[in-house]
Amino acid sequence: MTGLKKRGMLSGAATCKLCRDQGEDADHLFTGCYVAAILWHKVSTWCKIQPIFAFTMKDLLEFHKTQLMEEPKRKYVKTIILATCWSIWKARNEGIFNGKRASIDGIFGEMQANFCGLNAEQRKWILIGGAGQILSFYNGE
Repeated sequence: MTGLKKRGMLSGAATCKLCRDQGEDADHLFTGCYVAAILWHKVSTWCKIQPIFAFTMKDLLEFHKTQLMEEPKRKYVKTIILATCWSIWKARNEGIFNGKRASIDGIFGEMQANFCGLNAEQRKWILIGGAGQILSFYNGE
């Protein structure tokens, strides 16, 4: 939301639409927000992996590289992290543009539906490096 505010597209405070408590930037939205923290706990439990702790967007998008697991599971974890980020982003936009308040269970359910509903082309894009493109976007490259 900070970017939209800088461009003069929004007025008022750039407050996170998920927690409605802190200023919003990418690191807050995806890693620092208490809603995101609960979501990452739910994802970790669902995937049966170590808890996902990240302080920056880069940490989050590289989490799968730091885990001891077989390569196929590593790729699925990467895909699930991206699907969760997408669901968080969509919930955030619903709050900004449509005034809808997101629920943690709703975001988690959206992520599961996104993950299970990916077509072969989308999975291939993610598995061959889609995360790098997303990270470049957040770094302003």
